[in-house]
Amino acid sequence: MTDPAGRRNAAAWGIASWASGVLALLVALPLAAGNRLPDRLATHWDAGSGKPDSSMPLWAASLFPALIWGVMTTTVALALWRARATTSNGGAQEWAGATLGSGGVMLLGGQASVVRANLDHADWREADSVTGWVVTALVVAAVVGGIALLAGRRTSTAAPAAERPTMEIPAGERFVWLSRHSNPGSRRQPPWPVSWRWQSSWRRWGA
Repeated sequence: MTDPAGRRNAAAWGIASWASGVLALLVALPLAAGNRLPDRLATHWDAGSGKPDSSMPLWAASLFPALIWGVMTTTVALALWRARATTSNGGAQEWAGATLGSGGVMLLGGQASVVRANLDHADWREADSVTGWVVTALVVAAVVGGIALLAGRRTSTAAPAAERPTMEIPAGERFVWLSRHSNPGSRRQPPWPVSWRWQSSWRRWGA
């Protein structure tokens, strides 16, 4: 059975691995296809016409989503640290997993959409539409966030049963439960029901 500290450490390593992997992919995707991309990449499209109306240099298109991801992960990490320092977590861990899961998928989907739309075009104004890709990324991000939230709640629900205190009995010894009772009104019967007082104690017996 995994102890609470082990579960927290495993969750922290999982979050750190996911954050590092998403960061690396956000930077690497445009750079890996750099020889097939224009000098400036279309990074924003008009909602009505679906045509690109804004662009960025290749290096900026690589770093801007990574910067957003860095701010997001830092904010989540600080929220988790504060929750652990003040309470027993209060659901912070499952919300952190959902936020980073859905946010990472959404940013990766957006970055992949930008690269695909600009691929093999000489000028950013010729970039393809990204509507379908962005919608797909949003749907997948919502699904991933929901799964992460449910998984976190399931883990936190099962955790209290494993954290209940248990009595450790030294080797070669045993505990015996002894009890005695007394009736304070045994000499004179009062007109009301007599209450019984129980006194109990633990005694340790040698083997």
